[in-house]
Amino acid sequence: MNAPVGLVFNPGSHTVQRKGSLLEAAAASIPGAQLVRLDDFSNLDAQMTGLANAGVRSVFVEGGDGTLQAVLSACFALHAKFHGLPEFAILPGGSTNLAYKVCGLRLHEREQIVDFIARFRDKSGETHAHHERSLFVKEKGRWLFREGHTPQATVRRTTPKVGRNDPCSCGSGKKFKKCCEKASAPAIPLPPSPS
Repeated sequence: MNAPVGLVFNPGSHTVQRKGSLLEAAAASIPGAQLVRLDDFSNLDAQMTGLANAGVRSVFVEGGDGTLQAVLSACFALHAKFHGLPEFAILPGGSTNLAYKVCGLRLHEREQIVDFIARFRDKSGETHAHHERSLFVKEKGRWLFREGHTPQATVRRTTPKVGRNDPCSCGSGKKFKKCCEKASAPAIPLPPSPS
């Protein structure tokens, strides 16, 4: 008997939203297929544990770069439950262009990813930078822009994070949640009492 396969798809990925999921459509015709619909990523570890417990040895992932990263990370973290890492197959269901590049997979010769930073000055003379990764497709001898993504900048704190249970920074000796956090919370108006 063959090990069941895991079919994981993200219904929020733009290609899946537009065209529907290939994996969801194929699940009924694959004996023993374990279909995972990623509506809520907070359940991902439990869903991947379910695949491991079912004896899955191959995982097909349909979604964008974020979906692929989340599924791979969860499977790597649970590799002991899988009795070794499963095999993975990527079906583009979103923007998997960067995943293809990072994994060393060849894009079609008519597709290329361009990563660039454009620097410019505004009217006041202040310098700015625009960073973008874009997919270009060659059609009839011309390179055409297909889609672009702006990588998210990493946000770093300049001050230490104050937890709700930490002592309040005002020096009152109370917990932050019982002192300044409570004082800074907006007051919620009560509904009028019946007359």
